[in-house]
Amino acid sequence: MAAAAVDRYAYTVPVSREWTVEHDALRAHVIRSTTADLVHVLDPSAQIPYIPQHNLPTPPQTSPVLAPLDLRSHPALERVSDTPVHEMIQAIVADKDEDEAAFFAADLSAVYEAVQMWRASALGERVEIFYAIKCNPSPVVLHFLSLLGLSFDCASASEVNQVLSLPAKPDPRRIIFANPCKAPSHIRQAAQGGVDMMTFDNADELYKVKRTHPTAKLVLRILTDDSKSLCRLGLKYGAPLSTCPGLLATAKQLGLNVVGVSFHVGSGCKDPAQFSDAFWRAKKVFNMAKEAGYDFSLLDIGGGFERETFAQMSEVVRDALDVYFPAASGVRVIAEPGRFLVSSAFTLATSIIARRRAHMPDEPVAGPSTPMSLDDSPADAEGEGEGADVMYYINDGVYGAFNCIMFDHQIVHPYPL
Repeated sequence: MAAAAVDRYAYTVPVSREWTVEHDALRAHVIRSTTADLVHVLDPSAQIPYIPQHNLPTPPQTSPVLAPLDLRSHPALERVSDTPVHEMIQAIVADKDEDEAAFFAADLSAVYEAVQMWRASALGERVEIFYAIKCNPSPVVLHFLSLLGLSFDCASASEVNQVLSLPAKPDPRRIIFANPCKAPSHIRQAAQGGVDMMTFDNADELYKVKRTHPTAKLVLRILTDDSKSLCRLGLKYGAPLSTCPGLLATAKQLGLNVVGVSFHVGSGCKDPAQFSDAFWRAKKVFNMAKEAGYDFSLLDIGGGFERETFAQMSEVVRDALDVYFPAASGVRVIAEPGRFLVSSAFTLATSIIARRRAHMPDEPVAGPSTPMSLDDSPADAEGEGEGADVMYYINDGVYGAFNCIMFDHQIVHPYPL
């Protein structure tokens, strides 16, 4: 069936028919049956109707709530195709005629497989997923993850509002506002949406929360070793252990409810041992909390998970949990994976809009005395075909979809369609 690009996105998943919800069929049983059809094809062994079977011991027993609105035009309900992603890209390119704008194609089955990989891993029995929206805020992906029973890590009021406006929105208790330095207006908006769980790492944040959301459930973000990660978040977030007793004392004086500890070993963690060190630090802060009069019940282990090292990393995390926070302790454990769930699902299609041969240091530059013939082209000048000294210009860049090169130190691998 045909697929169409919508706002630079097209979605594919191996289903037997178009996965869409029309205005007159926007009812809970339709949503459930549509999801069941989707999951059944992705996993033929799954029971139909689909009911999430992964029940962790401590999270609230909540289900997505269908929003009672006319959501016919909601971006989360865009059409999904059963066409393989590369074939879909080819079809979209052929159908776009003179429109060469870049666009993404998403394979939702890859997202589903990542969720299943997590749940089948050493972390599956203890660690609950709070998807980091900032990694990829695609409405279709958020809606899909909500239907699968996942929770969400939001870093801004706009992300909180985006989650709470999904067609099948999660309970607000399934959201953590994981930004230690929030604007007062953002805290106020989160409170109005029923989002109570949020992080802090400084005293100023405590005073802001006291004024704008005094019933919040606060999580102390601590500093950990992230020296071996691609993106070192510790450069701007996280309280050193030496400051934690003072922060906890201030929170107690203000009458605020601090419920746990969070940390983040950095995005794209390459050394699983960094998690072991982070758990040791978190345990020390749990002990500090007892001295301050708190009884912590939550541990947020952040993100940093990579597909290549996930098997080893999940075992390290499981072993550290068994040592410092065994299941008998009753501590609820959550994580904030992002790229682990979605990085392999999206393909960016761009157009080559120009090319030229790179100037070599020892060759003359064409000018008035050395005119270039109209017949001369970069390919003709090569003699042996196009090589590394031919530069191609595409219609996207580091200030667009390729910002991961600058901010996340990623290496992209292009290939011709």
